[in-house]
Amino acid sequence: MSWGWGVAAPATAEPESTAESTVRITSYGHSALLFESDEGRLLINPFRAVGCAADLKEPRLAVDLILASSSLPDEGAPVAQGRFLGAPGSYPLDDWQVEGFAVPHDHVGGRRFGQGVVWTWRQAGLRMAHMGGAAAPP
Repeated sequence: MSWGWGVAAPATAEPESTAESTVRITSYGHSALLFESDEGRLLINPFRAVGCAADLKEPRLAVDLILASSSLPDEGAPVAQGRFLGAPGSYPLDDWQVEGFAVPHDHVGGRRFGQGVVWTWRQAGLRMAHMGGAAAPP
């Protein structure tokens, strides 16, 4: 499995053990990831197949929740179906507790690409984080 940029086909990762509750992660390339568990399906950073993602297949999925790190076409395109969150904040949802934190989306304090969002949530007893909106660690 390749975690690099430009993965041509979805790659999946599953834990080796068959614990009571697990998370299945599928990469669609660029920074788009699908997290699946008993709680539901969460998609991060759906993209349009343009620019740096032109050779990738758009993740046109039906999911429970969509998190976007920005409103750029490669990180927040409305190509999937589900509840869409793209702004920082605290979101207590039925099956999820999601937190989004604003971070500069470029190395000049957000002056070029604006603010991005770093997302955290709990799924299958695990604390997850996706740093897709950060140009540098916060």
